[in-house]
Amino acid sequence: MPTRCRTPPTGPEPPQAYSAPNSATTEPKPTLRTYQPLLVPGLLQTEDYARAILAVRPDREQDDLDEQVAARLARQTILERAYLWCVLDEGVLRRDIGGSKVMHAQLERLAASAEYPRVTIQVIPGAIAHAGLLGGFVVADLDGKPPMIYLETAAEGQVTDSPSVVGHVALRFDRLRAEALPWGASRDLIRKVAEDKWT
Repeated sequence: MPTRCRTPPTGPEPPQAYSAPNSATTEPKPTLRTYQPLLVPGLLQTEDYARAILAVRPDREQDDLDEQVAARLARQTILERAYLWCVLDEGVLRRDIGGSKVMHAQLERLAASAEYPRVTIQVIPGAIAHAGLLGGFVVADLDGKPPMIYLETAAEGQVTDSPSVVGHVALRFDRLRAEALPWGASRDLIRKVAEDKWT
């Protein structure tokens, strides 16, 4: 049975998301549940992957690119105090963002992140029809407040705490999680695609 390491893997980017478990902590931790059909979520992106994505935005300003990348990476510090459950479509692993070197490093980062005690990454295998094809989303349970939903659109993200929307999206996440590979098999698939396709 695969087991998660308690010491974060080393690599070119220090794993800022890692925080050692503390049994003395009693307050509830923020929890983020995200499904992404197209891209690695920002909280798990490497600097080069983030730069390659932000560089192709039609509304970007060249002078702002470095600031946008830095801001995206800075948001990853939320994982120092939160749990993340991420479900990805397998196409995310195979979409060329920035070239082979960038993709290989990004998938290695994903596989390493999957070892953190607070991070769970699952992959829906193959090119199949499933409940997540309509778009990505995040379900955020923050500091004991009612859950919030972030919905991605072509223009800009939308945030809502509507109970009906929260219930619908949470149900969709549970369905996607059920269709995904288990944690260990997902990690192994990420590593396999990194070696077979991006080396």
